[in-house]
Amino acid sequence: MDEGDRTAVLAAGCWYLTAKGAATRGGLLLHRFVAGLVGLVPPGAQVRPVSGNRLDCRCSNLAVLDPFAAVHQARRRNVVHEPGRGWRVRFRVAGHRSYLPGAVFSTEQEALAAADAECSRILACRALDQAAALRSR
Repeated sequence: MDEGDRTAVLAAGCWYLTAKGAATRGGLLLHRFVAGLVGLVPPGAQVRPVSGNRLDCRCSNLAVLDPFAAVHQARRRNVVHEPGRGWRVRFRVAGHRSYLPGAVFSTEQEALAAADAECSRILACRALDQAAALRSR
């Protein structure tokens, strides 16, 4: 992390390493804490380390992504090639891995296009659910 952030991080208290390799303190991830020190992190935004190393919390290594950008960035991880079958789109729903039903694609580009469409559908459904929850209050 940057020298200027070190004092604030140490003053915040004790940090713990999670099983996934990230530092946390009371449910707050270290890279999100550091990004919050530097500037405003909007509600719903995700903070991700560009290098993939969750302990590299230098400001130059942190990216603040809106929910759509975060899903779009993750789409390549959701397209997998299965030898003998072709390309499939997988998602994690409620902690369980599932595949786009009945969809096997001959090329990676077709699978990526389907992943984009599914990500857009999922985000639209979440937005509708959030709007309904707000109306019911």
